Amino acid sequence: MKGKIFTKIVALALSVVMLGATSVSYMAQASTLSDAKSKKEQAQSNLNDAQSTISSIESKKSALESEISALDSELVALLVDMDILADELADKEDELEQAQEDLEAAKAEEKSQYDSMTKRIRFMYESGDSSLITAILEAQSLAEVINRIQYYSDVYDYDRDLLEKLEETRVQVADLTEQLQNEKSEMEAMQDEYNEQEDQLNTMIANKKAKSADFDTKLASAKQLAAQYKATISEQNEVIKTEEAKAAAAAAAASSSSSSSSSSSSSSSGGSSSDSGSSSSGSASGSAIVNYALTFVGGKYVWGGTDPHTGCDCSGFTQYCYKHFGYSIPRTSTQQRSAGREVSYSNAQPGDLICYSGHVALYMGGGKIVHAQSSKTGICTGTATYRTILSVRRIL
Repeated sequence: MKGKIFTKIVALALSVVMLGATSVSYMAQASTLSDAKSKKEQAQSNLNDAQSTISSIESKKSALESEISALDSELVALLVDMDILADELADKEDELEQAQEDLEAAKAEEKSQYDSMTKRIRFMYESGDSSLITAILEAQSLAEVINRIQYYSDVYDYDRDLLEKLEETRVQVADLTEQLQNEKSEMEAMQDEYNEQEDQLNTMIANKKAKSADFDTKLASAKQLAAQYKATISEQNEVIKTEEAKAAAAAAAASSSSSSSSSSSSSSSGGSSSDSGSSSSGSASGSAIVNYALTFVGGKYVWGGTDPHTGCDCSGFTQYCYKHFGYSIPRTSTQQRSAGREVSYSNAQPGDLICYSGHVALYMGGGKIVHAQSSKTGICTGTATYRTILSVRRIL
């Protein structure tokens, strides 16, 4: 009897020992499993952050590439305008050369006629009254006397009229030469502006390309981190899988049923935004816009500027003047060349846009314009046909 009791006690003790060992093993597995899940969650959080960073970098890089593309297009348009201006400048130089030749010819003709007149006058005065008296005495009739007297008078009148006409021609040619020189100077100033714009655009493009390369470096680094986080998640998934399998085996060995469940939920929220653009329309006469524009004559030209109070370029000036009266027109001179509706130059009215290659002005009427021309001349008035007109646009 005592033997049976002892046997039961030993069996019970062994069961307790085995249960304790199983419990310790299970707790160790549970700790490893919890640690693996914690590492996985941290790696997943890091991966989400890395993917967000990648998305942000890619978005910024895409926007930067769009800016570079736009600047490239602007540079191409500027180079085209520079070629056109160079051709116009060459034509203006030809016109100026011809005008200078005409001026020299007019001066030479005037001098020649003046010398001839001087000789005739000297001869008449040196001959004195005797020459006239002799001419009268040798006349065969009263009519011939009158004719000879009239001849001397006609010579004086001819010389005087001829010199007056020659002087008038010389002054006209000189005025034309001065006008062509001024126009050439203005075009050379615009050529300097174009060269400056080209340098600025090239600098901006180079800077943005450098930023793009920096984005590539950051993107590569972010993708490398994301790959490491993905590897960590995969490793912890294997640990979790192994530990869960061990836990299930231990539970079966202890003849106890255990179940574990885990649930995870995630929620995401998103918003949508919409942009609404509004356009405004005003009511003003073209003359009112021109009169307002004329208040800025003498202001500074600043490439890229949009406010004539502090400095603006040609399209910034026209846009500002129209905006003051509630009208919205595009920003650049190339875009403004398509604004409103086209009219012929012969039908141009005050307030119309006069569009040139790479330049735009406001028509004042009477063949005059007001515009932000160049850093040399600033905001000024001038002749509408000083360059080739590509289009006349009516906004009102």
